[in-house]
Amino acid sequence: MALKNEKWLELAEIVDEQNRQPELACIRKYMRLSHMLGKYLEASLRGYGINRTQMRLLLHILANKAPLTPTELSKLSLLTIDAVNKSVDRLDKAGITRSYRSRTDRRVRKVTLTDKGLEILENAQAVRQQQFADIVGCLDAEELDQFSHYLGRVVQNLNVLMTSESKDQ
Repeated sequence: MALKNEKWLELAEIVDEQNRQPELACIRKYMRLSHMLGKYLEASLRGYGINRTQMRLLLHILANKAPLTPTELSKLSLLTIDAVNKSVDRLDKAGITRSYRSRTDRRVRKVTLTDKGLEILENAQAVRQQQFADIVGCLDAEELDQFSHYLGRVVQNLNVLMTSESKDQ
């Protein structure tokens, strides 16, 4: 038992030291921000009968200005095809989206917005816009521009890392 506690304490010290490194501290703050933001937005979306995943899918369909397949939604949203299909099934059942088979290839499922889906997006988007403004309201215009620039660089770097990793596998 004493050996287990020693190893536990040793590992806790190592992790504590790593957490003080600027790179890890920054990423941990970002991960906390992402988690908090998710919870904050999830609560507001509940009033519309949708969750964040469903909202993402709806926004991708809207931005595309045309129906999308679950595979296309999966690529755009970085969700698994199974997660997309489950979410779309729920959205279809709620009357927010409508799925149909392609006329040219019956194997292809297309997903489009319904009038109810458009109404939900219109109302939820206005609330989200205000929430986003409130969240970053502590930053002045220059700080917001810098923050956006730095996040963009990190995202771009992560895309490069993920692309090179997928080529290696």
